[in-house]
Amino acid sequence: MIIVLGQPRTGTSLLMQMLHVAGADCLGEWPAFEPLELNPAFADVEATLATLGENQAAKVNWYPLVDVPDQATVLYTSRNAVQQATSEQKMMKATLPVFANRHMPGSWIDDAACRIVLHQEQMVDATRRSNSMHVEFGAMILEPLTTARRVVEHIGFGDPGHIAKCVVPRLPNCYAGMLEFDLMKTGAPT
Repeated sequence: MIIVLGQPRTGTSLLMQMLHVAGADCLGEWPAFEPLELNPAFADVEATLATLGENQAAKVNWYPLVDVPDQATVLYTSRNAVQQATSEQKMMKATLPVFANRHMPGSWIDDAACRIVLHQEQMVDATRRSNSMHVEFGAMILEPLTTARRVVEHIGFGDPGHIAKCVVPRLPNCYAGMLEFDLMKTGAPT
């Protein structure tokens, strides 16, 4: 079983897309593979994780609240805190009508970045295990082939060249729209 851990907006969906292209049976729907705790079909997250098969993958965004099985292969993501906070703000404005036209002060980004750093530290401490691997968001999009090679080495299957092709080239902090929405229009890669 493969568990992708990370806070929202750190590349967990992108990593799930990479696993999907590698041949993993990913729970949830492409492109976001929503985290188990947000999907009503998987109300008991820990029970669902315990039933995952060898090449099945699931995404969990709130790791400290979920007990990950010891036998799981863990991939955990992180992102520059200010970029992550900015991306969270953009997602909130794009998906929640109450935030659509609201001005959010710069201090909101600073406060969110501090919260993010604290959560990242908790996740790193909690995932210190022999079968875990850290994947940084910037590396995924700036060095997709290198990241794909590391992922394949860690999970034991997949073609790095094929996996790297699913990554949309961009800079870590400046995708003009909401990439997930654009990907939904194009359909899943095979």
